[in-house]
Amino acid sequence: MLIEKHMAKHLLVYILCILVFSTIGCSYVKPVSVYDEQMDKGITALQKNTEEVLLMIETYQGKVESTYEYHRAYYRQAIIDVSSLKIRAEAIQEDNLSTKMLEQLLNNIIRFEKDHIEGIAANEVDLYRGGFNSQFTALLSLELAKKRIK
Repeated sequence: MLIEKHMAKHLLVYILCILVFSTIGCSYVKPVSVYDEQMDKGITALQKNTEEVLLMIETYQGKVESTYEYHRAYYRQAIIDVSSLKIRAEAIQEDNLSTKMLEQLLNNIIRFEKDHIEGIAANEVDLYRGGFNSQFTALLSLELAKKRIK
C-alpha cells in the first residue's frame, strides 16, 4: 500500500512534468522585438563617430584636435542619438534588452565626457575603444539577430 502511494505520487509528478514541458515546447516565445533598421543605422553611425573622436584623441595628443572643447558637439549629439534610440526601443515594449543596453551606453558616454574634460592620455584610448566596441558589437549583434529571426 505504501509502495503504491509512493509510485502514484511519482507518476503524478512525471505526468505533470510532461504536461509542463510539452506546453512550453509547443508555445512560441518571442524573446526580443523585430529588427529595426533605424536602430541598426543609428548604432553604426554612433560607433563611427565615437571611433573618430577616439582616433583624434590618440593621434593629436597635446593639440587642439584632441581636446574636449574640440569635441564638445560630439558629446551633445551622442547623448541625443542614444536617448532617441532608447526612446525608440522603449516604444517597442518587447525590447527591454536593447533599452537596458542603450541605458548603459548612455551612462558610458557621459562618463567618457567627464574623463575627456579631465584629460585622456593617448595610451588610455584603447581602454575606451575596447569598452565602446564591446557595447556597439553587442547592440549590433542583437539587432542583426532580430533580422535573422524574422
